Amino acid sequence: MSLLDSLTVFVRSNMPERAMEGFDSLMDEVRFVPAARDLGAGQYRLAIMHYTVTLEWARFPYRVCDPQLVMALLLAWYMSEAAPAMGSINTDYELPEIDVEKLDEETAIVLVTGSLAEPLDLTEDPQGQIPLDGRRWRLAKSSVWVAEHATLFFGSGDGTWPVQSEVS
Repeated sequence: MSLLDSLTVFVRSNMPERAMEGFDSLMDEVRFVPAARDLGAGQYRLAIMHYTVTLEWARFPYRVCDPQLVMALLLAWYMSEAAPAMGSINTDYELPEIDVEKLDEETAIVLVTGSLAEPLDLTEDPQGQIPLDGRRWRLAKSSVWVAEHATLFFGSGDGTWPVQSEVS
């Protein structure tokens, strides 16, 4: 699931149904930063995608639903999802901007724009749709495995048996 998908699901699941009429989300102005590298475990990073995310409410019922709910939800999502995800690819995040245009005494157009970044990773798959370097790949959500326990062996350099050390 992309960050945009995650944000959209988060907003839809936490906003009142009435406030979600006329809602749309989209990705725009995509640019790529070269970051090609082997991630191991059959995974390959092509690039880092930076893009503008737009959330739009064509007829937001600001009398029924406090617009500050939108703002609080966005900030909560950015802090819990965007910050860690973008930090994992060494990218800082910026908080979104919100523009409100009153239509009448009941509704307004609400436009939220922000910047997100995420890796474009592949997983090797003989049936994959993407040919690269003589192999086939499919889009993937990369996973990073972190060792929780390790055993290190140190040699003394004088021909004696190595010393074993446990690390957790």
